[in-house]
Amino acid sequence: MYGSIQAPRAWFKTFLISLFELGYQQSAADPCVFFRYSLGREKKFNLIIIIYVDDTILVGTRAAVKSFKNVNKYYNIKDLGPLKKHLEVWHEKGEDQDSPYLQGNMEKFHHQLIADFEEAVQVELKPVDSAGFLGK
Repeated sequence: MYGSIQAPRAWFKTFLISLFELGYQQSAADPCVFFRYSLGREKKFNLIIIIYVDDTILVGTRAAVKSFKNVNKYYNIKDLGPLKKHLEVWHEKGEDQDSPYLQGNMEKFHHQLIADFEEAVQVELKPVDSAGFLGK
């Protein structure tokens, strides 16, 4: 199956079945997002799984992320550590008075996109405020 046009679809279908067997639910809003609630009186997310092609992002407590490693019996998963960059978005951890959070930043991507466009059209771009620009 590897290398065929249908390989990604077959992999996703197999992975989907494994997640259902492990008690995860598929998001109605995005079929590539899965979640599982923690057991207890309060209905809280235990773990959120985001799949993009063959990359998987886990969002949850350390214990929940560690428990997901049980899926290793089905697949060979490589832990690349905390999320730093995905799809040209750089991620930074932060914390406020409510809870920790992950903030995305595309500034490097924007600068590279502008530089590539300027090189392609041989024109230097100049920033212009728009009516919808926040803070103006």
